Amino acid sequence: MRVWPKSLRTRTALVVCTTLLVSHLAGLVIYFAYNATSLTHAREQRTAEQIAIIARILERIPAERHDEIIRQLSRKGFRLSIDAEPRVKPDESRDTDTEPLRNLLNIELDTPIEEAVLADYRDLIGEDDAGSGDGETASADRQILANRVGKFGRFRENLYVSLKIDATRWLNARVSGYPFGELINLGLLSSLAVMVVAALGLAAWVMDRPLAALSALTRGAEALGVDIAHTKPLREKGPTELRRASEAFNRMQRRIQALVEERTRMVAAISHDLRTPLARIRLRAEFADDKAEREKMLRDVAEMESMIDDTLKATSDAAASDERIDVDFVSLITGLTIDLGVEPPGFHLRGEREIRYRCAPGSIRRAFMNLINNALLYGGTAHVNVALNPGEIQVDVEDDGPGIPPAERAKVFLPFYRLEPSRSRHTGGAGLGLTIAQSIVRAHGGQIILGEASGGGLLARVVLPTSPPDNGGAHA
Repeated sequence: MRVWPKSLRTRTALVVCTTLLVSHLAGLVIYFAYNATSLTHAREQRTAEQIAIIARILERIPAERHDEIIRQLSRKGFRLSIDAEPRVKPDESRDTDTEPLRNLLNIELDTPIEEAVLADYRDLIGEDDAGSGDGETASADRQILANRVGKFGRFRENLYVSLKIDATRWLNARVSGYPFGELINLGLLSSLAVMVVAALGLAAWVMDRPLAALSALTRGAEALGVDIAHTKPLREKGPTELRRASEAFNRMQRRIQALVEERTRMVAAISHDLRTPLARIRLRAEFADDKAEREKMLRDVAEMESMIDDTLKATSDAAASDERIDVDFVSLITGLTIDLGVEPPGFHLRGEREIRYRCAPGSIRRAFMNLINNALLYGGTAHVNVALNPGEIQVDVEDDGPGIPPAERAKVFLPFYRLEPSRSRHTGGAGLGLTIAQSIVRAHGGQIILGEASGGGLLARVVLPTSPPDNGGAHA
């Protein structure tokens, strides 16, 4: 079970609440320590007033009703009884801690304190109190706490008071519990709740803009990895740290875009320079006297021109520059399989009959055309399966060929890398088909995973996200 949250916003709120609660509790402890005397006096005064009122009531009613009145007035934390003997012994009532209480009762009842009022603080509940009828017993932990609290702030759990009401009877009272009610009450809890809510609101307001900037930085980084051409620069504002991060990100973005543009221009220039001598070679080949030699030269020229076109496609980042529109993905793949001659048994659709997808249609067609052609070339057949999974589109292209060894699967995406050692395009191609397909799929935020098909051939699984990263202008 994970206790520490992942979200920075939630972590901040948790830290703020924890800090407030700890500081509040620390304040209570300090207040408790420095105001123990006054709180003790307040407790004793309230106890004296209650006992004095009860004593006056007992004076005004017949003695046979005293027990009934005592039962009615007894409650949790304030137990009363009328006994023949005082609960507090005279030698126990000399504690200076109880002298203020005895003086208060003496004033309230105008009774000699030495004769009629006995009081004692007891840290522990004695055995004689276990059967007092209230069902309260003291555990070892409670006893230890009582001792510690009593030493710290003069607060001890049990206050016993014995008041002589006539010649043979004593009114015995036990006031139990710590006077935390003096500190923790509805008003205090309400103020604490208001303080926590206000602090959380303030923390959320203070953290909102930095977190929004951080989220924008994250989205920008994700969009840059998907669509370099359409990724907008970040707004350089906010706290110093985030502003510097945004500035560094924008500088990196500009450098990457410049490098990609320079690469594209360089390849285009090289291709242009190559096409001129190829055109001269083609022209000379057409005037060759030997027909067989002429056809051979023309095939070589066509192969070189095709290699130049493939190189341009692999390096031009066309998928990033093409316009993204909403298309019916299922219809797009279905039309492609028909154009390439994949019979219906080789095409299977799982689930949805229509999948709306925002993409560069021409680039997507080119990517899947390369994958299907690769399956037809090496496996003789192509099995295409389209499925809509939560948050993604999955397309499996399988063949019945020899497959690709696991150690070679990462290498086949490298430009001009071929498992087939010959350089003939009729057997092995130029080695750019998978490179181009991977570049296009990555530009749409997806990935190509190579594996083993169920029949032993090659499985090329394309996974495309249905929700593209937000880059402010580009869509996957």
